[in-house]
Formats: sequence, structure tokens, C-alpha cells
Amino acid sequence: MVESTSRPVVKEKATTKEKGKGLAYKLLSYIEAATDLKEVLEERILNAKIEFSLREILGVAKKEFHDVIIDVIKRKRQLAGESTLVNMLDTIV
Repeated sequence: MVESTSRPVVKEKATTKEKGKGLAYKLLSYIEAATDLKEVLEERILNAKIEFSLREILGVAKKEFHDVIIDVIKRKRQLAGESTLVNMLDTIV
């Protein structure tokens, strides 16, 4: 009778050990998946930060470019007005 009771205990230990290995592998799989997800999220966050920075830089550059164009147009108008005035004075003299 001792033999009959010891065999199920051995089988039970083996089954528990196999279940433990299965859980360990499953946990390892979850850890790897979480690590991969973390890397993807970090990359997306970095890309979003870069995109935001580029938008800010391009917005500033665009505004400055428009300001330069407006200044050039104003200077041309001013010079054209001065030129017209000089021509009128030359005509009078």
C-alpha cells in the first residue's frame, strides 16, 4: 500500500513542476511582450516630440519668412515713393 500512495505523489509533483514551468514560460512571454510594447511606445513618444518640435520650428520660420517678405515689400514701396518724389522734383527743376 505504501507504493500505491507514493506514486500519485510523484506524479502530482511532476505535474506541479510542469505547470510551474508552463507558468514561468508564460510569464517570460508576457515580460517580453511588455518590453516590446514599451519600446514601441517610447519610439512613438519620441517621434511625437520630434514632430511637435519640427512644427514649432517650421511655424517660427514661416512667420519670420512672412515678416521678411512684408518688410521687403514695404521697403520697395517706400523706395518707389521716394523715387517718384525725386523724379517729380527733377521735372520741376
